[in-house]
Amino acid sequence: MTHISSVMNVCNKMGVKFSLDDFGTGYSSLTYLKELPASELKIDKSFVQGMLEDPDDLAILDGVIGLAMAFRRSVIAEGVETVKHGRMLLQLGCELAQGYAIEHPMPADQVLAWIKVWQPDPSWLSANPISQRDLPLLLAIVEHRAWVDGMNDYIHGKQDTPPVLDGHKCKFSRWLYGDGQQVHGAEALYGKIEAIHSQVHDLGRVIVAHYTNNNQQELHKEMDNLYQLREVLIYHLEELLLFSKRRH
Repeated sequence: MTHISSVMNVCNKMGVKFSLDDFGTGYSSLTYLKELPASELKIDKSFVQGMLEDPDDLAILDGVIGLAMAFRRSVIAEGVETVKHGRMLLQLGCELAQGYAIEHPMPADQVLAWIKVWQPDPSWLSANPISQRDLPLLLAIVEHRAWVDGMNDYIHGKQDTPPVLDGHKCKFSRWLYGDGQQVHGAEALYGKIEAIHSQVHDLGRVIVAHYTNNNQQELHKEMDNLYQLREVLIYHLEELLLFSKRRH
């Protein structure tokens, strides 16, 4: 470690900078972050690609970004393949990324022309970092997506049991009846979110009954309704997030 660090320091003096690649997996270590003079962390794409559906991946991302800030390193996210991924990373405070959402690989002689005309997606321009106070709300959005994905996996045989059908016991409800109720309970948007969440779980029980009875036509119809409710609920959650940011 001492030898590698000394070599890197010499290179730094020559203007050569280093990134710690695939941070969070494999041989990456907090010791590397402490001992090696790398100016940048690259978050492994496996966490980035799962961040919209897996609250654990989102929590890991938030933790790595926090570590980078604490150690005064810049941070870049690998594998940003959709606009939604880029927007959520910006909300977490990560402003550097690589991936297909920005551009596909290109020959070196095309890069300068591309730089002159490239523009970020409009939704990225309005995606300011959220505070730690609002992070539970962002996690709640991901947890709701994960619940709907779990229902889809269940009816397609990818998991043996459906997601939690009791609306007071799912992961989303921990935010809804905990931090969400405490912080936002008096707001009209909270009431809308609570009502839609109840509808989601009522519909979930109907879907499980159709699946059990092999009512395929009704099953697909109600799954379409579930996807629509998911989008409405996420829309209101994002509204609440914007309201919270303006209020504070």
